Amino acid sequence: NNNNMAIFLTTLSTLKRGGVNMDPMFLHYRSERIIDLAQPKYSAEKLEPSINPNVIWGNQEHLWPISKAALASQVTGRVSDLSAPKRNFQDNDMVNRPQYVFGCGRHSVIWQVNPNSIATPTTRVFVLSQPKPSNNLNNVEEYAFGCGRSSPYWVKKSQKNNFPPRPRTEELARHKNPHPNYLQPRAVQTAIPIAAMNARPSGRLESLSAPKTRREGPYRDAMWKVAEGAMNTTPTPRQSELSRHKPLVDGFASAREVMWPVSCAARRAIATPRTEELAKPLIRASMDHLQFYPDAFSVKELAKKARCSQRIEELAHPITRG
Repeated sequence: NNNNMAIFLTTLSTLKRGGVNMDPMFLHYRSERIIDLAQPKYSAEKLEPSINPNVIWGNQEHLWPISKAALASQVTGRVSDLSAPKRNFQDNDMVNRPQYVFGCGRHSVIWQVNPNSIATPTTRVFVLSQPKPSNNLNNVEEYAFGCGRSSPYWVKKSQKNNFPPRPRTEELARHKNPHPNYLQPRAVQTAIPIAAMNARPSGRLESLSAPKTRREGPYRDAMWKVAEGAMNTTPTPRQSELSRHKPLVDGFASAREVMWPVSCAARRAIATPRTEELAKPLIRASMDHLQFYPDAFSVKELAKKARCSQRIEELAHPITRG
């Protein structure tokens, strides 16, 4: 039943944590099955080394042996067509071209332009291709034409056109005054006035600034004698009431001990066939072999000797651009 199962599992956990108990009572009731179950769990590879074959990473050997039926099978026409290698169109000066000629980041042009395809630009195209002329005619700084410029844009040549500002302009040009109770932030370094540096302290300040004199050595021994009157003193009812510790709440259960005795019934328990079946370790293949595919980049010999159809050969021709 469930109680016997719980007792059995408790016995196993106790044996694994603390080892086999050498109590004479335990030796009297022990069984070989309990000692066998108390042994630590071994790796699946040590139990059955044949589940993970010794495969070297990076070679072209198969993980599992190929069956004779697979070796004797004949390839179909469709498989032969799909296994045909891609034709290499890089000939002569196109062999081993750099990668930037196929995408963003390339220099001008992707491939050499045919001289016959170069047309003469029209007058309008030639005018539009001219760069924008610079406005820096008078050697004015660049910041004078945009954000961050100094004031004014450039130096005035004459002062003849300087008119007096209007009262309204002067009113708008005045900055906003701070609040009358506003206090500016204090400086990091405080300036000491001359009077404070030349002042003389009074006698009271000198007496307060003198350090306290203490004698050398401990002020009181770590242990001292208790008086007879203190030892014969009887506490008052109020002191006895205050000295009592706070009681625990009704129904409080203390923490369970780390180690507890195992009952005799648990020691004599026999595991059921279902428990023995669940106690067997699961044998799984390691992740290195599950994720390893040695034939990922290998091409079969039949695929190298295959011939493509006329339609595939027609589609494989590159597009000719002028």
